Amino acid sequence: MTLTELTQHLNGLNIIQTADDWTEDLPKHIWEEEFSELHDGKWTPLAIALDVDKHRHYELCTDVIPLKGGMLGVRYICDLYSEMSSCKDMYHTLKFFECEEVPNVTYRPKEQ
Repeated sequence: MTLTELTQHLNGLNIIQTADDWTEDLPKHIWEEEFSELHDGKWTPLAIALDVDKHRHYELCTDVIPLKGGMLGVRYICDLYSEMSSCKDMYHTLKFFECEEVPNVTYRPKEQ
């Protein structure tokens, strides 16, 4: 499956996040076919907790992971503000999308 097909398929499943670790909500056969190699310690996220979006009871963020054929972005609940709530109480649907790297320029004081 290409990365484009995978993102379309995953988004079509409308996966509701129920666990703190979004990978636990993936269907087992998709995990084994597309993600399992990442679970053997070979997977290092390219970026974590990007584009933080704070809501009243939770926080959303994006992780970017390398997959065959490109980079996959995943929008998920990364923080809850209530100890009495869990991810499944928020009814958040995981969002998957292809990513591309964008260079970022920054500036700092010149050392004397």
